Amino acid sequence: MKHKILFLIIILLPLYLNAIEFNYEKINEFAIGGNYDGDGKIIVEFPYMYVVSRYGLEIMNIDLETGNLQRINTLGLNGMGDTIVKKNNFVYIATWMDTEQIGTTDLYKIDVSDLENPQITDSITMDNSFRIAYLNLYNDHLIYHKKEEGYFTQLVFLNDETLEEITTFPINYLTKPINDTLFVAYDGLSWDTFNLYDCSDLDDITLIANIDLTASAIGGGFIQQIDENTIGRAANEGIPFWDISDIENWDLITDFYTATSCTKFGGFTKVSDYIIVPQQIWGIEAINISDIQNPYSTCFWEFPEDLLYPFSIITSNIVHWNNYLYLGTYDKGIYKFSFIDGIIEYENYYINHPRNHGSSKIYNNYMFTSTTTDGVYVYDISNVDNSELAYTLIDSCRIRKLEINSERLFTYYYDRDTHLDRLGIFNISNPVNPQLLSDILIPGINKSVIFNENEPDAFYIHYYFDSPKIVKYDITEPTDPQIVLEYSLPVESGLGFFHEGYFYFLDNAQSYQDLYIYSGFEDNEPELAYIINNFGPAYYIFVKKLDNYLIEGSHTAPDKFYEFENPVNIVEKFTIDNLSWGSYINDNILFSPYMSTVRLYDLSDDPTGQLTYFDYFNGYSSYSSLNFFSQNDQKYFFYVQEECISTYEYTINAISEEEINLMDFSLTNYPNPISSTTIISYSIPNYINSHNTIKVEIYNIKGQLVKQFSSIGGSTSGGIIPNSKLLINEVVWDGKDENGKQVPNGIYLYKLSIGKDKIVRKMVLLR
Repeated sequence: MKHKILFLIIILLPLYLNAIEFNYEKINEFAIGGNYDGDGKIIVEFPYMYVVSRYGLEIMNIDLETGNLQRINTLGLNGMGDTIVKKNNFVYIATWMDTEQIGTTDLYKIDVSDLENPQITDSITMDNSFRIAYLNLYNDHLIYHKKEEGYFTQLVFLNDETLEEITTFPINYLTKPINDTLFVAYDGLSWDTFNLYDCSDLDDITLIANIDLTASAIGGGFIQQIDENTIGRAANEGIPFWDISDIENWDLITDFYTATSCTKFGGFTKVSDYIIVPQQIWGIEAINISDIQNPYSTCFWEFPEDLLYPFSIITSNIVHWNNYLYLGTYDKGIYKFSFIDGIIEYENYYINHPRNHGSSKIYNNYMFTSTTTDGVYVYDISNVDNSELAYTLIDSCRIRKLEINSERLFTYYYDRDTHLDRLGIFNISNPVNPQLLSDILIPGINKSVIFNENEPDAFYIHYYFDSPKIVKYDITEPTDPQIVLEYSLPVESGLGFFHEGYFYFLDNAQSYQDLYIYSGFEDNEPELAYIINNFGPAYYIFVKKLDNYLIEGSHTAPDKFYEFENPVNIVEKFTIDNLSWGSYINDNILFSPYMSTVRLYDLSDDPTGQLTYFDYFNGYSSYSSLNFFSQNDQKYFFYVQEECISTYEYTINAISEEEINLMDFSLTNYPNPISSTTIISYSIPNYINSHNTIKVEIYNIKGQLVKQFSSIGGSTSGGIIPNSKLLINEVVWDGKDENGKQVPNGIYLYKLSIGKDKIVRKMVLLR
C-alpha cells in the first residue's frame, strides 16, 4: 500500500505554500528472526507452537518424534510483540511502540484456523497515554493490564469476539490468576499481602479475602498456581509453597531454598511432578514436588556464557511438550531441552535469523549486516524483489561495528571463544568472494574504530575514557597492518570523528564541555588546532558527524545541527528533538529513528530554528540501520530492524505553488497547544465573502483531511468589523474527526481556503 504524504511549510505573509511529496511502498521483508524473551511469548498446542516475537506472530511445527521446530509461517505486526494468548482458533497479541507522541499500543485478533494463511480479523489501537501489557484469560474473558506512565493502573476485561471493553478494575500492580474465577492483586501496602478477588460476575468483582504471606521466611515474588490446592511463590532466595484448600486462609507448607539466591522474576513452569525454575544469569533448576512438604532439587543446568538475557521479566518463558522443554531467549532463538526423570539436557536451539545489530552497509549489490550472535550476514540485493542470503562471515561472533572503506570491509567484533575484541579486514572488490586480508587483536576497553576519509590506507582506534588516546594503523600492506602513531589525548572524551582531515572530540571531564579540534594526523604529527570552549551545555551530550553537519546530541535538550563553514568555524543551523545515533541524510531528508519509528525532516531549504518532522513510518521491531539503494532509475531504502529487514521503494518530489498575496487575510487559533477544544478565528476581505466558498480544513501531519468546516458566500455567522472592510468568523474544533472519533496527540495543520486563495497555520494537540 502506498502512502502519500504532503507536508506544508508555513512562512510569514506574503505566503508561499511549499511542499514535499514523499511516496513509499513496502516491497518485501527478509531476514526474519525473533526475540523470544519475555512474559507469555510462547504457546504450545501440539503439533504447533505459536510464538510472538518483536517481528510479530510466528507459527512453528513440532516434530512428533524429535520435538524439533520448523517455522511454517509468519505474520508481521506493527510494534514489538509483548504477549500472546490463544482461545479456540484465534490468537491475541499485544504489541507496543515506545515512540513518544506517535507511539501506540495495539491489540490484534488473528484467525489461525488456516495455518498457511493467518489473518488479522480485528484490532484496536490505543494512543500513547497508556500501554496494553500482559494479556491473559480470566473467567474465559480476555484481559490486559493497563500501564500508564510506567505504572499498572487497571485490569481491563474485553469481549474476545469484538474486542470491546466489558469492564475495568483498579489495580496498583500486576494481578495473577488462582483459578478460573479468582485472581490476586497486591494490596498496595506490602509485597507480602494480597487481595483475593472473585471475577465470576464481571458486574460485581468481589473482594473475597485479604491474604497475608508474612509467615514465610522468603519474602517477595509472584504467586503462581501449581494445582487446585497449592500455589508457589518464586522469590529471590527460593519458593514458599502454600496450601490454598481453604481459599480465604492460606497455610504455609514449606520454604524451599533454591540453588541460587538471585532473582527468579516470579516464574516457574510445572511439568508433572516437577517445577522448572529459571534463575537470572545462572541457569535452570528442576525441583521435584511429588511430596510437596519435602521438595528437592534434581538438576541444575547452567546458562552458557554466550546466552544473553536468557530469562524473562515476569514468568519463566519456558513451555513444555512431551519430554521436551522450550526456552525463549533474547538473541539466541528458542532453546530445546530434553526433560526426563527430572534431568535437564540441552539438545539444540532454533534461530531463524540472528538479531541484526547496529550497522549495515551496501557495496556493489550486496548488503553486509552485523548480527549479535552469528557474525556478518551478506545479502544479494541485485533483485530487490527477492533479496537472498549469499553467505556469512566471522560466524558465531558478536559484531560490534562494520564499515566499508576503499573496497575493504572492516569488521570490529567480539570473539566469544577468547573474550577479546578483534578487527577483521576483508577485500570485497569482488563481493561474491571476499578475501580475508588480516585479523588483528584490538586490546583495551572503551574504544571504537574510526576512519579519516582522506586516508584510504589507514584506520584509527579511538580510546575515549581511561588513558584516552588515538592509535593509527597503516594498511598500505593490508595483510600486515602496522601501528604508525599512538597519540595521548589530554582529557577523557566522548567518541570522536574526522572531518576533512581534522579530528574532533568532546571533553567529558567537566560540566560545560569543550570541543577539541586537532590537525596533522595525516602526517603523523597531530597538534591541537583549536578549542571551542563551553561547546556543550551540560553533561550527557555527544558529538558526531552526519554529512556536512556536526551534531551536538543531548539527553536533556533539543539536539543541535552545526554546519562546517571551515574546519574551526562551526555555525549552528537548526535543532530537532531526540536525534538517534543512527540517523541518515538522503535526498535532503533527515531520516531519524526512534525505537521502531523513523521520523522524516525536510532539509531542502537551508532550514533554521526548531524543526518538526513532516512524516514518519513504523517498523516491526527496534531500529538498527538504514541503507539507500538505486536500481534501474528507481530508488529504494532497506530498513534494517532487529528482527527483519524491510525493503521500500520511494520517490521524493518538491512542489512549489505561486506566491499568493494574503496581506488582507488572518488566521489564528487559541489555545495552542490544545488540551480539549480550540477556537479557529479568521478574517477576510468582505467583498470576497459575498461570492466565494469559504472552507476551514484540518489535516494531520501526513496531509490527510481530519475535519472540514465550510460555508457559501454570505452564509457565515461572523460579522463585519465596524468601519472596516474585513469580515471575521470563527469555528470550534473539539479534537475529533469527521466521524466523531478523538484523534491522537500530535501536530495538525489548519487551512483557510477562499476560492483559490489559501493560508495555512500549525497547531499542536496535547491532551
